[in-house]
Amino acid sequence: METLDSRLLRTTDCFGQRFSRTGSYTYGLSATPQPCRPFQDEQFGIEVAGHESREGEGRQHDVTVRFESGRFVADPPQLRVSPGDVVLWNAPDASTPGFAVHGEGEHPFSSASLSNECLFSHAFGVAGEYAWKDANGSGLEGRVVVKDLDLTDPKNCERWTASLEEGVVVVVEGDSTKPSEVEILTGQTVFWAVAKGRGVTITDERLVLSTPQPPTIER
Repeated sequence: METLDSRLLRTTDCFGQRFSRTGSYTYGLSATPQPCRPFQDEQFGIEVAGHESREGEGRQHDVTVRFESGRFVADPPQLRVSPGDVVLWNAPDASTPGFAVHGEGEHPFSSASLSNECLFSHAFGVAGEYAWKDANGSGLEGRVVVKDLDLTDPKNCERWTASLEEGVVVVVEGDSTKPSEVEILTGQTVFWAVAKGRGVTITDERLVLSTPQPPTIER
């Protein structure tokens, strides 16, 4: 079974957080959906300073997560961004264990409990139907239908290659998910943009009853 679960990020996943307020943010990387306190010896930080970017002009800053000598490492460990910018975490090495990003401070954030102005993306590598739910019990749910193409047909090959550059966006706002069902081709990515929410997850419904619920992050 392909793992679709925003509570622990893997190489096919990304977590992004928009920082709209100035200030200093400290975060840690955990091997569990729950933050481990105290965090590992080395904490990581984001400094948000300067003038807010114009709407739609916020920059994206990428953070690579690696697992070295028994601990998670963020590269770069410290970032300076402007209000309105987005920070995106991903582990490109498939050997990196599942991890979660937990931010502390006046406006906490967590990849295991998706709240306002964040996103979670997953690239689907196996065809099938994936029904997902919020493991925290909000009632949010949806479905992703992933289809294969007959790549022996050259036209389909071109279509599939072009599709890999196109993502599908699902907007989560309060108790609403639009669209609730999407259809993609194998290899495409779905982006869940949480415009407004209180600690939700995107979790394969087959996993919802088999794992404990992480804490809700109040915003």
